[in-house]
Amino acid sequence: MTTNQPKYPRRQITDDAGADVSDDTANAIRVMTVTPGGVSATPTIIKEVRVTTVIQTATGGAYAANEIVGSDECTATATAEWLFAAVARENGAYGYITGATIVSESESITPRLTLFLFNAAPTSTVAGSAANTAPDAGDLAKYIGKIDFPAMESLGTTDSTATVSPSTVGNLPMVFKCAAGADDLYGILVTRDVFTQTDTDDMTIILTVEQF
Repeated sequence: MTTNQPKYPRRQITDDAGADVSDDTANAIRVMTVTPGGVSATPTIIKEVRVTTVIQTATGGAYAANEIVGSDECTATATAEWLFAAVARENGAYGYITGATIVSESESITPRLTLFLFNAAPTSTVAGSAANTAPDAGDLAKYIGKIDFPAMESLGTTDSTATVSPSTVGNLPMVFKCAAGADDLYGILVTRDVFTQTDTDDMTIILTVEQF
């Protein structure tokens, strides 16, 4: 009596070390990292995160075209740039920005805003209401790119918003690499249009990021 044998042998999937991973469902979300030096032996997990930064505006937030939107709008006092903390899974890692939303508590404002991104603090002017100088030649080694938001809008008595995705104009998705000793990105927000932000209202930027 003979034992029935499968017509085709069992297929086996192995990793670099030869271990069978065909039954390990966790490997379905893992990818191998390809670098100029070859293929990494450690799989990388792709993870989606939302990074939110809020700046509360000061009094007198009136802007001319091509001015910086910072945390002290009524003067040209130097202010901190927008900080997007822990956008990468580790220092020096890569990621994709797949979505960006900007929200203002001020109702019925319609500016077109642009966010310049860097992987280290820029030397370009970051003072609120100052004329924009980004991206300056001295910051090109840090420069990631820019996200162009469409005109903000509000439906009824609600916050003004604008969103960018891969299916809209605005330069997404955008790949980035963090600096060797950091997992953050820095931003300079610039308005293309004249508008007034209501005193003490918040401006919020949300980035959706795939880390790898």
